[in-house]
Amino acid sequence: MRQVRIRTGHSYRALERRAEQAGLVLPSSTISAALARDKLPRAELVDAFLKAAGADEETVERWLAVRADLASGVEVTPEDPRPPRRRLGYALVALAALAVIAVVVAVMTVGGEPESPPMAQPAPAELRQAPDKQRIRVVHTGMCLGEGKELFTGSGRDVIGQHPCETATPELSLVWFPNNTAQIQLHHPDKGLGCLAVDGVSSEMLLAGRMCEDGREDQLFQFEPVDGGHRMRSVAAGRWCIGVYRASAEPGVQLIQGPCDGGRHQVFDIDGA
Repeated sequence: MRQVRIRTGHSYRALERRAEQAGLVLPSSTISAALARDKLPRAELVDAFLKAAGADEETVERWLAVRADLASGVEVTPEDPRPPRRRLGYALVALAALAVIAVVVAVMTVGGEPESPPMAQPAPAELRQAPDKQRIRVVHTGMCLGEGKELFTGSGRDVIGQHPCETATPELSLVWFPNNTAQIQLHHPDKGLGCLAVDGVSSEMLLAGRMCEDGREDQLFQFEPVDGGHRMRSVAAGRWCIGVYRASAEPGVQLIQGPCDGGRHQVFDIDGA
């Protein structure tokens, strides 16, 4: 669904309007939230989304069939593992999903010009030149972005926060695209390559490393030049700013997505930028 939206070039608002014209309910906020998650979307959302994007009935039915197959394998208990033949079936379902994506994108692209030009997307990994490692510093403390345990909740989850530069890990690099947009890559010595992502599109969302996926708006960030550095926003949720939780000056405190308040805890200095 992310790739369909990107390839067709329709904004969330445009999809909402197109759905209304077709007699469907598809709020732009619902689309944004669904595309930022890794969970399987509801069938009615898939139906409305594809119709708003311009898919025909046959294509919609194929998508819904693939979704149903994927949904049938979501709940699996350790006591009842899938046999090898069933696992092969899920692999085939994934291949079928990719085939359907190709079909629906082709159908909707040929159908007419997009309402707005699609956002530039990362090139395939094998064609992408490895960027130089860079430091990203929080201006109000001078500390660097790095990975550490989430504080305050006791979850023990690894999230991104501010750490002394001499100990901050993993190394970071930025892959730049038009409109001051970048993918922040994490070069972890144990986990391998990952990409920084926001947990969601609402306020009070944390940031953590995930497997890199081209085209994911929650893995792309826009850097707005301001006095002394850059203000950082998730492309998936541009109304918010990224900053240090509660403007803390303590090391290890995590970054969080929240209202833009103009504070220096929401300004970042990027090596070479």
